[in-house]
Amino acid sequence: MTDIYTNTSAFGLMSKEMQEAMQQHYEGGGSVEAYTFVADTLNWWPIDFPAWHGATAYRAVRPAPKPKPMTVPWDAIKPEYICAARDKFGAVFCYAGEPDRKSIVWEGNVAMARIDHLVGYDPGEVDWKDSLIWRPGFEPKG
Repeated sequence: MTDIYTNTSAFGLMSKEMQEAMQQHYEGGGSVEAYTFVADTLNWWPIDFPAWHGATAYRAVRPAPKPKPMTVPWDAIKPEYICAARDKFGAVFCYAGEPDRKSIVWEGNVAMARIDHLVGYDPGEVDWKDSLIWRPGFEPKG
């Protein structure tokens, strides 16, 4: 059986289970494409609001994989440092309080120390703007 990510059948020809799986994917925040004409070109196109028309083929779009998070060797860092972040240039600092993200770096009026030289550090794949991580047990509430 074809899955919702590789479907090429018209919606009306899909099994009830597959129709429901496709709709649940969309209702859960997933993206959907339809095989249709746009600007005189027949192709798979993103659809913001699928009509679930019986003669139209729809397929679900696989979510992009989450980037690998940055890894910090917390055991090698003094306990007063509670979070760490990487700047746009790749330098990583740990902070004694939550820093603010500026245009290309993280700043804070707190103690900080560079840590990207430590064994066990891994930059991961996240964008520097999303790199702020917390020492386990010190995550902000709410």
